Amino acid sequence: MAPPGDLTIMSDAVIEDSGLPDPIELDAGESPVEQLPNETLAFLLGSRYCETDKLATSPGAISDQARAAGAGFRRSAISSAVI
Repeated sequence: MAPPGDLTIMSDAVIEDSGLPDPIELDAGESPVEQLPNETLAFLLGSRYCETDKLATSPGAISDQARAAGAGFRRSAISSAVI
């Protein structure tokens, strides 16, 4: 826990990248949520880094835009969830 007052956190990194696109697995399968291991379910929850309220309103539109841009996947959003 940080003490009260100003706090500065800094980082420095060098990232090496080939510049090539990631491989696309066109035959990648999907698993129903019920079949996922329990330890993976936390990754399906909303996050402060992703505006899930905006994503949930139009997953089909987002998926269509991604396909038009050449994305190599079948679906880009969860179509249903149990909370």
